[in-house]
Amino acid sequence: MIRCLKTCLFAVFVLHSIHRSDENQNEEPDTYDFITVKPEYIIQPVKNHTGTVIFLHGMIDTDPGIEDLKKAMKPFMLDIAHIKIIFPRAPHRPYSLMNEAPRYIWFNRKWITIYEEEDLPSFEMSCIDIQKLIANEVKAGIPFEKILLGGFSMGGEMALHIAYRYMQNLTGVFAISAFLRENSEVLEHLYHNDFETLPELFLAVGTRDDVALAYWVEDTFNKLQDVRVHGNMHIMKDMEHEVREDVLEELWGWVLRYIPDHFGKKRRRKFLLESHYKND
Repeated sequence: MIRCLKTCLFAVFVLHSIHRSDENQNEEPDTYDFITVKPEYIIQPVKNHTGTVIFLHGMIDTDPGIEDLKKAMKPFMLDIAHIKIIFPRAPHRPYSLMNEAPRYIWFNRKWITIYEEEDLPSFEMSCIDIQKLIANEVKAGIPFEKILLGGFSMGGEMALHIAYRYMQNLTGVFAISAFLRENSEVLEHLYHNDFETLPELFLAVGTRDDVALAYWVEDTFNKLQDVRVHGNMHIMKDMEHEVREDVLEELWGWVLRYIPDHFGKKRRRKFLLESHYKND
């Protein structure tokens, strides 16, 4: 009975909140015109929008990767129903790792390793565009301190660059199965600048991740701590290169520290059910 009610509530939530942005161009025709990176999916808050999370997808992920992520998020939808979640799509450009074939990527690289030099020019376009996306949320009335940025794999690395090179006054940044290169510009930038505050860090990796190796991610965490970054690292037992439900549970618990739900779960459940029956 309880499981059936949860399933019903989630279905109602989805009907009210989720859409692909390219299917709703007539609703917001000018909002993202000047941005190369456009939202691919947006989960709208059901009511009382108090914060926004921008979640950057992994390497060449778009529809399939985001669909899998949405499925993994189902158990948490009622808890985060006051939060707008934006899944932007990376620019479509040649990817050296795949013989210059065009792919949706946040930056270019030839290898997936901690030892490769960063192709910094390829980072810049995405950095600038995500900043504009954040500015749009502020323009829409969301306090800057209620906007969190992060991502999975390549998207997580991109988020670390944006947060610690360009937007040091962000409240927090998260990266799942992501690492910085050994001599990353992020580390150099933080080492040579004394910022009053830096975004709180949420970092997670699985013990069976064969793409973002756990000791690479741990090295990233230790080096960021050395340049005054505070945060937590979560090592998930037996997790591969994926966004598993248990890591999302840790992530949304962290998110709710900064974007708490003042509407209340019981009031939101009542609102969802009333809205459902009203539309029948």
